Amino acid sequence: MKLTIHNSSIVLVMLATIPTTATLSSTTTTSRAPHHVTQTANWSSNTISSFNGQILGFEGSLDFDGVELFRHTQVAFERGFIHGLVGPNGSGKTSLVRALPHLPLFPERGSFCWEYIAADVEDDTTSLKTDCSARDYCLNRIQKRVQEIDHEIGRMEVQLETESNDTSIEEISTRLGELYELKEDIELQASTQLVEMFQQLNFGEKYPEQPYGQLSSGWKFKCQLIAGLLTQPDCLIIDEPSFLDTTATAWLVDQLKHLAHSPNTSNKAIVILISHKEALLDEVCDRILYLNPASKNLTMYNCSFREFQVAHADRVAHAKKAKELSAEARDDAKDSLQQLRQQLHKREQNFRATTFKDHDKRWIKGKNKEAKQNADHSAASKLKRLKKKADELAEQEEELRETKVCPLKLEGAAPSDGVLVEFSDVDFHFEGARDMLLEYVDVQIKSEDRILLQGENGQGKTTLSKLIMGELEPTHGTIRRNLPVVAHFHQEALRELMDDYGKSNALDFLLTKNPKFTMVQARTYAGRFGLKGNIALRPIRTLSAGQRVRLWLAREFLGDSKPSMLVLDEVTENLDKETTDSLLKALEEFPAAIVAISHDDYFAEKFQETQLWIVGNARVQVEYK
Repeated sequence: MKLTIHNSSIVLVMLATIPTTATLSSTTTTSRAPHHVTQTANWSSNTISSFNGQILGFEGSLDFDGVELFRHTQVAFERGFIHGLVGPNGSGKTSLVRALPHLPLFPERGSFCWEYIAADVEDDTTSLKTDCSARDYCLNRIQKRVQEIDHEIGRMEVQLETESNDTSIEEISTRLGELYELKEDIELQASTQLVEMFQQLNFGEKYPEQPYGQLSSGWKFKCQLIAGLLTQPDCLIIDEPSFLDTTATAWLVDQLKHLAHSPNTSNKAIVILISHKEALLDEVCDRILYLNPASKNLTMYNCSFREFQVAHADRVAHAKKAKELSAEARDDAKDSLQQLRQQLHKREQNFRATTFKDHDKRWIKGKNKEAKQNADHSAASKLKRLKKKADELAEQEEELRETKVCPLKLEGAAPSDGVLVEFSDVDFHFEGARDMLLEYVDVQIKSEDRILLQGENGQGKTTLSKLIMGELEPTHGTIRRNLPVVAHFHQEALRELMDDYGKSNALDFLLTKNPKFTMVQARTYAGRFGLKGNIALRPIRTLSAGQRVRLWLAREFLGDSKPSMLVLDEVTENLDKETTDSLLKALEEFPAAIVAISHDDYFAEKFQETQLWIVGNARVQVEYK
């Protein structure tokens, strides 16, 4: 393959023959599957992959469960670079990276370690042993990597015994030496850096020994990151870094830079980051791969995220302006053609009037016809050229066109007098825990309150929200609740949709939740949440995380009674900026109480809270706005 850098874009030219369309299926982890992905999926592809030790490339087109992800394109991911994969919700970013390991010629797992980390994907280590400690979870993941290296070492040693070519023997021996060194390094890091990483992420003494399945989503995701980094992957994909507090986000930035930009050339990894967090993308990314859902095109920009935003906006503005100018020129050409025809008609009449009566009328008619045809041909050719140019520019504008985000409307109960929830001297700890997670909590929520709930991972924010809703009861103290209906988006909502309803479509899901709906009513209702047309008929497993957020919210507002409170626990973790803005607008107009837990700086800045609750050191500090 050949890598060409042109201005701010990178174009990969693959010098290979594209195979005929193939159907690729994934049900569990395989030698070519992303590590720990257990989602069943079907990809139809005429794409081929290529890896030369430095650059992982692919060329072709790809469909996922009958949905076109992208048209014929070429893309390269290179060692030593952090690639930001960006695009609106629903553009196919997650489906793309999950499909890559199933492409023809993708390197085998033993020789190429591919780590995929996503908060909404249950991995096989967790599903087999949810009661293991956080420490053992990480060690089990690392041990699986060591076993894969052992398998590759065994395969290559057998190959070495049967090889007779001196050059091949030398290459195999060199590779075996690298594998032995890698294995020793990973095992050494497991015993030293694991403890260090736990300390850097403020796990303290208790969290590494707690059952992994009982950890908050933030702590679970930290464990996934630690384990993924300590396997020293050739390619690390992080799909929406989720539920991370400020400390963990800063730590992740340092780790990704070290992984990709390591001074040791042989250890530099390919890093792919899917995220809507602009500050994070701008902090770490060297290249930006933009997936446009309108044109189904992929474009690689050799620049930072901020530079990409400027370049992309300039391209959109230029295409729109050029299209407008071309449309004006085409209209002018039409007017010119009409004027030419009128002039020719007038000249023909004048010519007839001034020509001698005995002149050959057939000759006169022929000359006028010839002139008219020549003029028509000239004007029509000009019009055709302008139309072609306008069509090309229209295609360019379509390629650059931004996807319009459907506005959200959330209907809540009208404001009422009185208190919805009141805590009086509340303490709480989980069964078996030695220390109180929350203590001396005295707070109340009224019907028009907008509460932003913040704090570091593991401090009890989600637990506090469950106490508010009545899903948990206090260890000491009293909680009085007046909550007829509560709408709730929780941290496991997207995974629940995937695990329990992945094969159903959005309409069937809504009809199941509200049997009174007709199909027409279900379609209309789904459309209110931006799930229109074919999107509502696609299997839920093929929907983007942002679309699944919309579907879950649609479910929460299905009932006849309007909720008197909306509780959102990290709802924006998988939303693009435009959808987040749409949600913020809906929350601004929502008449009932809101409790929002968020580590998202953008959401926290724009959300118009009346109270800020900061949870830390077992206490809840309230700041009134």
